[in-house]
Parts: sequence; structure tokens; C-alpha cells
Amino acid sequence: MKKGIIMAGVAMLLLTGCTGEVNLSEADNIRVAQYAADLLLKYDSNYKERLLTAEEAKEAEEKLRRAAEKEAELQALLEAGNKRETQEFQENSGEQTAENETGQSVSETVVSYNINDVLKVDGFQFTYGGYDVVEAYPEITENNQNISMEVRAAPGKKLLVVKVNVENTTAAKVECNLFEKDITGSAIINGEVKAESMVTMLLNDLGTLKSEIEPGRPYESVLVFEIPETITAEQVELNIHMGGETYSIQV
Repeated sequence: MKKGIIMAGVAMLLLTGCTGEVNLSEADNIRVAQYAADLLLKYDSNYKERLLTAEEAKEAEEKLRRAAEKEAELQALLEAGNKRETQEFQENSGEQTAENETGQSVSETVVSYNINDVLKVDGFQFTYGGYDVVEAYPEITENNQNISMEVRAAPGKKLLVVKVNVENTTAAKVECNLFEKDITGSAIINGEVKAESMVTMLLNDLGTLKSEIEPGRPYESVLVFEIPETITAEQVELNIHMGGETYSIQV
């Protein structure tokens, strides 16, 4: 109770006795008042209520003023440090963003792989076969009306069909099984637009390929991507994701 009375008196000193204005937060004011109250209590070792002499009051006010100035100084240093750290973080983030937007990094080297070295199936040779941009794949025409599955682009979209040629290098009809490799793909169009391969029911989908292939006959496997119809695919980079790894494919 007595300590509360003294703290109230300290607050009056803060408002009337300080020479020069010191702006502190509410938490800082509480800390200063607590410090000053403890200081004033020291004038009476037995904590007896009594009035301070003019000299004691002046000394207490001076100590309180110095304490308030010290608190204000520490607060200013803290705010300046936080501001500096924030500025440095923003500058570093800006530099990193610039590197990401340009796609250039002096510390990162992209290694390109031959797709045959990535897929690695005995008795088969895989080669990159380019890409097409279409409304549907495979397109049903008068010559191939027996097609059982067709993938069509959603409204406002087109299909980017990346082709992978599969060649049976043996002398017999052999099954090419990529199904268990859990293959997916991603494509970067014109160096900026990224698309993930679609999951399809196509028998020649590279990600789920499990078909018997005749020797000496061309076989086309595909990865199908959906892209905005406003994009003109002038350059396509292909990545194969397999076994927890990502391989940039030579095109």
C-alpha cells in the first residue's frame, strides 16, 4: 500500500519535475516508476511514512530524471537496432528476389541429363521428341476413329504435349515398364511459366507406361501439360521427377 502511494507520487514527479520532455511507452513508464519508487523507499530504511525534505525531494527528482533519460536512451537504441535489422533483411530479400526473377545465380549450376540416362530400361532407348501445342491429344480424325482415350484442354487452356520416343533395341517384342518408377514431369515455358504434368489414362503416358513394344517400330510416349491459351510456347524446358530427384532434360 505504501509503495503504491509512493509510485503515485513518482508519477507526479514525472509529470511536473523533469526538465525536458521524455516520451516513453507505457511499459517503460511502469519500469521507471518502479525504479523510482524503490529509490524513494530507500530514504526510510523502516518504510515509515513521512514527508521528504526539500533537499531529499530534489535529489530524488534528479535521480528520477536521469533514470528516465537512461530508459529513453535505451529505448531509442533498441528501436534503431530493430530498424537497421529490418532494413538489412529487406535489402537482402530484394537481392534474392532479383536473382530468382532473372533465373541467374552465380552459386547454382544446372546440370542437364540425357533422358535415356535418366530412365534407364534395359533393351530400350529413349530420346526427346520435341513438343506440340494442341487443343486435344490424341486428336480424333477420320483416320484414327478407333482411339479409345482423348485428353482435351479445359476452357481457356491448351495442351502442351512433350514427346519421348521409345525404341525397342532387342529382337523380340518386349514390355517397357516405367509404371513402378513413379515418374512425373514439369515444364518451364519461355523461361517463366511452370506447369506440372497431368495424370491421364493414356496408354502411352510416360509416367504410367507399361506396354509391349515391337522391335524396330517407332513408339511415341508423352507427358501432357495444361497451359494458358494466351501463352505462345517458344521455348520449353523439361524436368523429370523420379525417385525423389529432379533431372533437367537435354532438349
